[in-house]
Amino acid sequence: MLFECRMNDIEVFRCISFDFPYHLHNHVEILVCTDGALDVTCNDQNRTLYRGDLMIAFPGDVHSYHKTEHGKGIIIIFKPDISGLISDSIMHCVYENFVTRREAIALAEDLLKNSAGNFMVLYGYLHAIIGMILKKTEETVNNPHRGTFHAVVEYVAFHYTEPISLKSIARHLGISQSYVSRLFSEKIEGGFKQYLNLLRVEKAKTLLNTTDLSICEIMYASGFSDQCTFNRVFLQRENCSPRAYRKQRKNGYRANMHTEI
Repeated sequence: MLFECRMNDIEVFRCISFDFPYHLHNHVEILVCTDGALDVTCNDQNRTLYRGDLMIAFPGDVHSYHKTEHGKGIIIIFKPDISGLISDSIMHCVYENFVTRREAIALAEDLLKNSAGNFMVLYGYLHAIIGMILKKTEETVNNPHRGTFHAVVEYVAFHYTEPISLKSIARHLGISQSYVSRLFSEKIEGGFKQYLNLLRVEKAKTLLNTTDLSICEIMYASGFSDQCTFNRVFLQRENCSPRAYRKQRKNGYRANMHTEI
């Protein structure tokens, strides 16, 4: 699972037969199913969305998309503090992640059409969609853990290439190590260690694909401290060694260049 460091205030795009692994971020992510069926997971809830169904992943919610043959939808991703009204509405309470509002399709389509236009127009459509969703969701008890978990995963996202541990995270945030461990166990399959290794392997893959750094240099740049651990973890996740991964990618690139020529 990945923690995405998204930079844009708002993104709107169409998805067809979309497939994306478990991830979380500090944005709000809305999927509006416009046609067919879309299989999704949010906070351990597996659902099939049909036309007019929505999934809303709030900041810190773990979610994923699973490829379907005929599913179509519109994804809206935005910073919750894009509006004080929106952030005040969603940041301190927990709402249902799945609702049905066919009326949201037209709003999402209009938002997509105007996504490169006037910000005030986008702002208006976004408020309309959020207002519609919150009317249909059920507010529950306050969730004091949401802010802490955000702080934990954000800290890991910016420090995973450094020597990092549950103890160092807990010390930095002023909370207990056992509490940090429990947060990871509850939120992320495999817990802290598996999540940390996933981030480091993804970093290594990027460096293998985009740089000429040696395998040893990439190992250290990705946060690993010894070659045996690096090779073992990489092999477990990618079914090949880092060296073989780089070779496969380069051979694939050459093949694509030959085809284009």
